[in-house]
Amino acid sequence: MNYVYYIPELIHDSSFMNLKNRVIPRDIDKWYLKNYTPVYSKANFGIRSVEMAKEIILYNLAEHVTDEEYQDYVKNEKGPLLDSLSSVKKFELVKVTGSASGDSPYKYVGIMHITSLEEFSRKDAPSQAFQEFMKKWQSMVSDFKILAGEEIY
Repeated sequence: MNYVYYIPELIHDSSFMNLKNRVIPRDIDKWYLKNYTPVYSKANFGIRSVEMAKEIILYNLAEHVTDEEYQDYVKNEKGPLLDSLSSVKKFELVKVTGSASGDSPYKYVGIMHITSLEEFSRKDAPSQAFQEFMKKWQSMVSDFKILAGEEIY
C-alpha cells in the first residue's frame, strides 16, 4: 500500500503554497503532516480509504469547576499534553451551545484524532504523563463517556 497525503486547505507557509489541493508524497517532513490524514490512493487518485481512528469523549464539568477555569486548563495543560502524544494527530474540544432535539446531556465533547486505537492503547494511554492527566481530568469532570471508532468518511 502506498500512502500519500492530501492537503485540501490553503497552506500559509510560502514554501508550501504550490501544494494547495495536491497529493504529495509521504516523505515530506513528518512535523508538517502530523495533522493530515493518510489516504490510500490508486494511480488515478480516484479511490481512497481513510485510515484514522477517533476517540470521542462526552462529559460535563464537576460542580466545583467553572467554564473559565476549565477552558484555561485546556489551553494551558490538557490541549498541549494531548497534542504532544505520538499517536494523537489532533485534539479538539467543543463546548455544546445548543441541540436540534432539545437539551444536550453533555456540555463538552472532546475529539482525539489518533493514528490507531491499538497504538494509542499500547503507547500513550499507559504513559505516566497520560495517567497523571487522567487523574487530574477525572477530578474536574462528571458524567463522562469515552467512545472509540474509525473514521468512515
